[in-house]
Amino acid sequence: MSKSLTCLLAGLAFLIAVSPASADLVAYYDFEDSQNAPSLSGPDLTETGSGHTLGVAGGIVGNAVEFTGADGNVLTTNLGFGGGGTNQLGDNFTVSAWYNLDTVPSSPTGRFFVYEGSTDYDISYGLRSYSDVDGFADTQTFTNGLGSILYADAHTAGQWQHVAHTYESVGGVTTIRTYIDGTEVDSPLEGSTTSLVSEAINIGNARNTALTRGFDGKLDEIAFWDAALPAESIISIYNTGLSGLAIPEPRDPSTYIVQDFYDISDNLSQGVTLGTNGDLNVDGVVNFADFRQWRDNAPASVLAAAGFAVPEPSTVVLLGGVLAVLGLRNIRCR
Repeated sequence: MSKSLTCLLAGLAFLIAVSPASADLVAYYDFEDSQNAPSLSGPDLTETGSGHTLGVAGGIVGNAVEFTGADGNVLTTNLGFGGGGTNQLGDNFTVSAWYNLDTVPSSPTGRFFVYEGSTDYDISYGLRSYSDVDGFADTQTFTNGLGSILYADAHTAGQWQHVAHTYESVGGVTTIRTYIDGTEVDSPLEGSTTSLVSEAINIGNARNTALTRGFDGKLDEIAFWDAALPAESIISIYNTGLSGLAIPEPRDPSTYIVQDFYDISDNLSQGVTLGTNGDLNVDGVVNFADFRQWRDNAPASVLAAAGFAVPEPSTVVLLGGVLAVLGLRNIRCR
């Protein structure tokens, strides 16, 4: 084998090794009804109580769900993480949600929860008041065993805000990051991955033993990915909602075309609007995971038209295609 081909093979092995795994959109609730998007693997929502109305006008995108702050009222998604639940997000995941209060909390104990674990608070995000200033609400991440982080975030009733949480496990330690309106706030929480387990996640209220903390206002566009998304993805998710665009469902691979290959090449390592410009896995960034998605699922005729031999591409063709999609045509071994 020539030195140049050996170098290219080594480079390809490195790129595959360091490229991120695909982040799949598992569940997306637009609250037109209680159903998950049809093409996704996650469950539909379970409804408890009557203090909410689905399909209410005035969502950040389309309609929303309106909560009245009623006790015992909650929507539940049976998505578990850390080994809990029948539908697994795993130890690495992201949750994204839009919320809009009708009123602000009037006391530290009068908390409004956007979401919390159904049986614990290994995941939790709520709003409360630690200030005497009228109309001032604080947002809080609280995680069982790890403590809480309080953000002095003035929220105006009737105004939409966005929150995203990422849970990333490395070497048995989970890092939890909180983003409000597209920006990471404060320092992350860190703790043992094995201590973070949830069987399901409540939306619009706290855990099942504390359902007196119902949200008072609208929630919309809540979504879950089975990976800890990078900051660029969170910005993309936030901007997508601000633009009044729904989170798109992933495309059927049978619709993949050669242009997708070029889009991935042109936008590699770029943040984009969800599901556009080569973002096949709908995580808001174009990277090697999108190339894998295209390469492993595109129709044979499309792969052949893009220069990939089918069904078993030769080393030279595969390397040429990969290097082209990565924009590395000018790499030289020294």
